[in-house]
Amino acid sequence: MGIKEAERLFNSLFEKRNSSPYPFSEKHQTELINHLVATAEIAKTIAENTPYLNPEKSYVYGLLHDYGRIVDERREGIFHGLAGYYALINDYPDIAKICLTHSFPDKDLDIEKKPMPREMLLGCIPLIRNIQYDDYDRLIQLCDNINKFGMPCTIEERYKDIAERYNVSLESLQPLIDSLNGLKIYFGNMCNKDVYEIIGLKNENTGL
Repeated sequence: MGIKEAERLFNSLFEKRNSSPYPFSEKHQTELINHLVATAEIAKTIAENTPYLNPEKSYVYGLLHDYGRIVDERREGIFHGLAGYYALINDYPDIAKICLTHSFPDKDLDIEKKPMPREMLLGCIPLIRNIQYDDYDRLIQLCDNINKFGMPCTIEERYKDIAERYNVSLESLQPLIDSLNGLKIYFGNMCNKDVYEIIGLKNENTGL
């Protein structure tokens, strides 16, 4: 899929959601657009620093990884990763896979440790177990978690925000943080450069 087709699909996300019984609020829509565009740009930038990842494909995957936001996750009781997977699996199976895998950096992680309600994640387990991750899955898992509403941030900063949003302890999310830091090291080694430096993140916690 090229960028023009990806942008058409991107726009359809908002058209479909806003014509549903649960349209986006203006604030939520702005935050999501900022997040998706930032994830896409970060994925493209990191890919450009690797020996083999395709920057355009990385951008497309980043732009569409949250296509499942066509549903109101909380009010409809459907996990957005699963919603995106089923919405796209027939026409865009590679993007459908990203919709699902971006939320599971560690496919063996106990879902009890995820901040979402357990019942929303149960349908993901058999699908995730049968998916072979590649470096595009891993890249979007990382890029999704190093920006907050479009602004670059550390993994720890992102998960502090998630803990507050879902009213869970930051300590309970440590296994997820550890998995993502493993991905940060993985891509840093691939690029021969720290990922935070690649994306221009300057933070007292990074030492940059």
